Amino acid sequence: MFPDFLVIGAMKSGTSWLRRNLKQHPDIWMPPLKELHYFNRAEFYQPICRSVRGRFLARFIGTDRLSKALRKLLIQRIKGNIGWFSWESMLWDFRYFFGKYDDEWCASLFEFGKGKVTGEASPTYANLKPEEIKRISKIMPKVKIIYILRNPINRTWSNLKHLAREARRRVNTYSQGELVGMIEKGSVKIVSEYLQVIDNWQANFSKEQIFIGFFDEIVRDPEGILLRLYKFFGGKRR
Repeated sequence: MFPDFLVIGAMKSGTSWLRRNLKQHPDIWMPPLKELHYFNRAEFYQPICRSVRGRFLARFIGTDRLSKALRKLLIQRIKGNIGWFSWESMLWDFRYFFGKYDDEWCASLFEFGKGKVTGEASPTYANLKPEEIKRISKIMPKVKIIYILRNPINRTWSNLKHLAREARRRVNTYSQGELVGMIEKGSVKIVSEYLQVIDNWQANFSKEQIFIGFFDEIVRDPEGILLRLYKFFGGKRR
């Protein structure tokens, strides 16, 4: 029950909009959480769900950053379920937070979409290492890949504003040198290396399995890009 498709990015290129609209289709199912990041294996990126691989008690009493983030997310999900109760959502949360972190655990998160086209959106997947992409191709050889591109200058600026919000600063309070440093030293520049990303994924998946769209399409013709995606899935417009 691994997902049928992965939205791999690019970051700040409309993936949140895309996920919201895909979830509206009656034949498509996506997890309650947008970004699972399960296939991220690089040590510099530690997704919250990695906390699930720890011992049961450790993940909820640990003082490390991931354990704290996991607890915060759990509280948010509990509050959300109270406000709009759903058995499916509650059962999914139970499996996500209390399951054992492995391939079987990841696949089980998509069992709730049985009979539908399932997928997830984690923008950091675009820049997975070749060995990480190869691993995906081995366990999900038929998965379809969705990659949305955006003008790299506009994408970078949006990314910088996002980082500034996380630091609780306004982007215009940074000096030019600080902004250049954020671009060169962090992941901002890497995310815009579209050709390298495409080469890495095409080395493991056929061109027919990879959908490339553009942020400008979302702005100018949102219905058009959604129809292209439904055709890509082999589904209906409904």
